[in-house]
Amino acid sequence: MDKNDLKEIINKFASQNVIFSNEQDFQFRLAIELRNYGYVVEVEKLSIGQPWSCFGTNLPTKLPEKEYTDIVVKDKNGQYTAIELKYATPSKVCYYDMKPNPVITVQQGGYTYRRYWYINDIMRLENINNKFGKLGQNQITNSFAIMLSNDSSYYNKDPRKIWKNYSIKDGSCLGGLLMFDINGKGQDKYKTGKQTFSAINLKGQYNLKWEKYELDWYQSGQNKYNKKTCPEFKYLIVEIDNNNIGNKQHQINSGCE
Repeated sequence: MDKNDLKEIINKFASQNVIFSNEQDFQFRLAIELRNYGYVVEVEKLSIGQPWSCFGTNLPTKLPEKEYTDIVVKDKNGQYTAIELKYATPSKVCYYDMKPNPVITVQQGGYTYRRYWYINDIMRLENINNKFGKLGQNQITNSFAIMLSNDSSYYNKDPRKIWKNYSIKDGSCLGGLLMFDINGKGQDKYKTGKQTFSAINLKGQYNLKWEKYELDWYQSGQNKYNKKTCPEFKYLIVEIDNNNIGNKQHQINSGCE
């Protein structure tokens, strides 16, 4: 699957003034458009923590490490692509006075740790070939982690100290073991409340480039909006080459030093 198809679809949403009500809305509409592009599309595809071929005919009563992938598509050449989505809105109500129907966005779940879960999506997609397919078939060729957000703290700012290695702002480079900075020391675990987070270890390296989600309403010049109550949307797409993940050539192609 070509990254340009994804960018074209997302830019088309923007030109039609589409503001999604939640992450599931984003997932559903993207899946429909991918079908319109001629892809075979599956939503919430099951993957498990070991190859299907390990089971043979002796299926367990409980699957280990069960996971679901937001979207899996197959192109006309039989190549498979996995996609994970995040729709990250601010912890406040944002109001878009579009005509004829104004739109608001409200906070989505898991606001505080969205950077972590986005990077965790990248790690999951790096390893999905070990978890996807039947009898070693239907391997993922490439995959994409996408975030769409109208919260400038994601694309303009670094996170607070504990999470400083988990920045996804424009121009950042992600790669390797991402430790937590606790009292000036790198730790591989961070516990807060009832949640415990494990450090993420990426096989590849990725330069992050946010793109403008240019709502036609923004571009028309017929509106006057307050950026605090009506912030602009941007989107981030990270592509993982699942056939070459982690090798030297893949890291050179990523552009990271």
